[in-house]
Amino acid sequence: MKGEHDISVWYCPSDPVRYSFALGYGSGAASFKEFVEDPFLSGSFETPEAALAAGIEEVKAIEKA
Repeated sequence: MKGEHDISVWYCPSDPVRYSFALGYGSGAASFKEFVEDPFLSGSFETPEAALAAGIEEVKAIEKA
């Protein structure tokens, strides 16, 4: 999926002092199914910046595939 992606950072559903990221593309969203509470979030990071960086790396991996 090449093109413009949206990365948003949210509180982690399993640990409210940590952060997760979500990816959007066009009018859809990536479903990671990592958390039962929110299948559209991925990861558990200490800072919002770390979650954003992980989201950017995920987009780069998707674009290479």
